[in-house]
Amino acid sequence: MRGRAERMRRPLAGALLVLLVLTMLPLAACQMGAELPQRAESGNAASTVSNRSARINSWFESCKSSEQELIAFLHKMPKGADLHNHPSGAIDAEDVIRLAAEQGLYYDRDNRRFTAELPTGPYWSPGDFTDPTKTQVNPAYSEVMNDLTMRTVDTEANRDAEGRIGHDHFFDYFTAIHEVDIPKDMLIEKLIREAVSQRIAYLELMTTYNTPEDVQRIEELKEQVLAEAQEEDGVVWHLEINYIASLSRTVPLDQFEAQLANATAKYYTPDLKVAGITILAPEDNPIALRDYDAQMDLIDAAYAKSLEEHPDNPLRFSLHAGELTLENAPYSVLSTRLSDTLERGHAVRVDHGAAIAWDNEVYELLTRMREENIGVTVCLTSNEGILDEDAFRSQFALYRSHDVPVSLATDDEGIVRTNLTAEYAKAVQWFDLSYPELRELAQTGIRISLLSEEEKAAQLELLEEDFAAFEEYIAAQIP
Repeated sequence: MRGRAERMRRPLAGALLVLLVLTMLPLAACQMGAELPQRAESGNAASTVSNRSARINSWFESCKSSEQELIAFLHKMPKGADLHNHPSGAIDAEDVIRLAAEQGLYYDRDNRRFTAELPTGPYWSPGDFTDPTKTQVNPAYSEVMNDLTMRTVDTEANRDAEGRIGHDHFFDYFTAIHEVDIPKDMLIEKLIREAVSQRIAYLELMTTYNTPEDVQRIEELKEQVLAEAQEEDGVVWHLEINYIASLSRTVPLDQFEAQLANATAKYYTPDLKVAGITILAPEDNPIALRDYDAQMDLIDAAYAKSLEEHPDNPLRFSLHAGELTLENAPYSVLSTRLSDTLERGHAVRVDHGAAIAWDNEVYELLTRMREENIGVTVCLTSNEGILDEDAFRSQFALYRSHDVPVSLATDDEGIVRTNLTAEYAKAVQWFDLSYPELRELAQTGIRISLLSEEEKAAQLELLEEDFAAFEEYIAAQIP
């Protein structure tokens, strides 16, 4: 369906014509994130491309008034990368329920979790989820769907139907599915198929396979999915996957240190494709709060050792940090969390970073992030449900107003019921983004990835070609 556009230089006359056309449009104030690839050197060819770009920009503005038109436009738009994705939270609740029923697990309604043990209190049995007599609303299915997703959370009040705050509702999910055997390959295959469908070119997944054979099996699965897409739908696509080794904030310190040593070993095992290291679990957990300084000291020491032993390739950390508000953490934590993460945690990227405004060194921090290309992955839907909606709207705007590189990401897309297309749509609706600004977001996702500089350059070149093909396709669809 799509080809590669030949990239050539634009002559001066063509460039002047582009400038003239764009300044006559409503979007003139928005600067394109990058020049569109050209198919020929002639002024006529450059004019054709610039006219096409102008029509697309104008059409996109009209799409904003209709959510359906907006999603239709964004669905196949190249999106660069999803850098903040937890496969364990990406599985759809429907699949969790199906697997649990197949495995004969009960659902303990009081404790909101699947269990092999017969609960002493009220429960749903495996057969309740597929009872054919319940042809309309299945109460078992509906209740568990509500528990396993954020769909009943009122984002304005930050409470679910039973009064639990969104934060607690979200993290209860991982207790609920603990005894469900979910094949890891199944999670990755889902994300691969969605990446192809939504035109995502690069994934950094927060899960680590234990052997090179595991990674090779996933690579083969990826190639199979890409081949099927080409054969069945005519879609020629490319996809790169790397992994981020994960540590838990909520384990005893000796276990944390062991996890860090294990992650370090995996980082330096090329066949495992571990691009970096992160820390998981809620930051407001009592153990996480108690041991934060000690955990940062361990990371600081591990980084120093890696820099000494591998000066050209020290450890790279993309740390969950600042996923906090005053509702769930004291001011003293919010006021230092982001600056500590960069200083002692050596983060080259921050995940969430929502507490930035409370940092004692907020402006110095924003300047450093801008100058050192330390980006932020912003997960709008996740943040909206787990924490405070208004705070996270202003967080995104604050980073962008200071030119800190920002990339949209999904976080736990199965729990929060989203995908990268929906995140782009939400960003457009919340912040009135233009099409050139969306192109810039897609590019930024590659620029703040954990890829090498050479790999980033190659991915950005592919991205420009992807946008050229997309724009040619969209131009043909505009009424």
